[in-house]
Amino acid sequence: MKHYKYLCLIGMALAITACGGGNGGKVNNPSSSVSNSSSSLSNSSESVSSSSLSISSSLSSSSSSESSTASEPYASCAEAEGGVFINDVCSPWRDVSAYEQRQDPFEWEEVTDGEGNAVTYAIIDTDDPEHNQVLNIQFAEQTTYAGNVRMLSPENSGYDMSEFAGGTFIFDLKVVNAGDQSPDVEFYLDCVYPCATSPKLIKSYVINEWQTIEVLVQDLVERGLDLTKVTTGFMIAPTWGKSSGAHYQVDNIRWEKGDMEITESICFANHFDLQWISGVQGPGITIQDVDFLVPDSQRFGATIGVHPVELKPDWSLMQGVWAFSMSEGMDYTTGDLIEPSTLSECSSAGTLSLEIFVPKSYVDDGSLSFTFHVLDESLQRYELSDTVFSMADMTPDDWNKVSIPLSAETQHDNLKYVGLTFDSTLIDWSIEDALKIDNIIIKQPLPQ
Repeated sequence: MKHYKYLCLIGMALAITACGGGNGGKVNNPSSSVSNSSSSLSNSSESVSSSSLSISSSLSSSSSSESSTASEPYASCAEAEGGVFINDVCSPWRDVSAYEQRQDPFEWEEVTDGEGNAVTYAIIDTDDPEHNQVLNIQFAEQTTYAGNVRMLSPENSGYDMSEFAGGTFIFDLKVVNAGDQSPDVEFYLDCVYPCATSPKLIKSYVINEWQTIEVLVQDLVERGLDLTKVTTGFMIAPTWGKSSGAHYQVDNIRWEKGDMEITESICFANHFDLQWISGVQGPGITIQDVDFLVPDSQRFGATIGVHPVELKPDWSLMQGVWAFSMSEGMDYTTGDLIEPSTLSECSSAGTLSLEIFVPKSYVDDGSLSFTFHVLDESLQRYELSDTVFSMADMTPDDWNKVSIPLSAETQHDNLKYVGLTFDSTLIDWSIEDALKIDNIIIKQPLPQ
């Protein structure tokens, strides 16, 4: 579960590499895209790619005049081949449980009786024919504990859900109470630890009305899900640490097969899933000078987390252009990658993308921008495109997917890092929010 794994990188001398700025050729390749789960963006240098999260209102709240004639999509788990919860938890998934965590002092526990410190849950009857029995989830009005509610696999090895690769993950959600801080609703699917998806954020909810949420399974795969070993059938929570007073109901959770033609495969992926062990292993992070000398305090201290990567510079010390690069899992004692990388062989074709979580403060400021680059083993930097992505064009407080096309001109040997070249020359020094980066992938067309 990625939101439990934010770790300080103090002392990771081999992971946070102090180095000067390598430089390389720049490729003129203006085609790129930005997409997110709540809106689409477009300007002269960026094209729009459609969202894979769909939210529709079922108009089946208790006040709806249509609810009397509606019916559930499936009457029981037996009718839904990929059912997770339909009036009850579907086999083979385990009964509902919750994970709770307190930060100070740190402690955690698994709740299986429905009565936790952060959250209570129960399967309840309703008078709605479209939602006969639903899972009712209420978060306590407190800020000491955080938690989520999920349905796990009884097998540690998880389940193979590959038959749904071309389909959709669907569930119905009613936000009865948004909570004291009106946080986003987040849901996840996990695979065998540390494999997990980054969160899907549900922002466009309507209070006390059922809405159907649909997500393409392929989008979950791009976010890190290994379909051959799914260990979490469903997991939901408010934004971590902001759950006080939130009240949700969920129903009709299922995987549905589809005939979506899969025309691309993932050639390279860095989901930042390798377990971080101080001084031993984790992703490699390097910050390079470009047009000013980056202070050591920022070279070693601006990165504050690795699951996903969290970047929180002191902007008063970072007024200029600098390069931030990330590798796959690294052996910190040697500086070598733990597994052979496919980055070089995949850099000549397809699409390179990553997801970046952009707090509202950066969108409002609008001055921070970045381009894509790669680094080789000698830390030589190669800019991949002259397309500039501006924070002003991102959706605030959400994950934004940015991508560029690759070609023969972007191919380089012995590549080790993918990165962003930031221009923070004009940024507001007072911004203190952290940027997050996850799911760096290269997808290439399947052979015809």
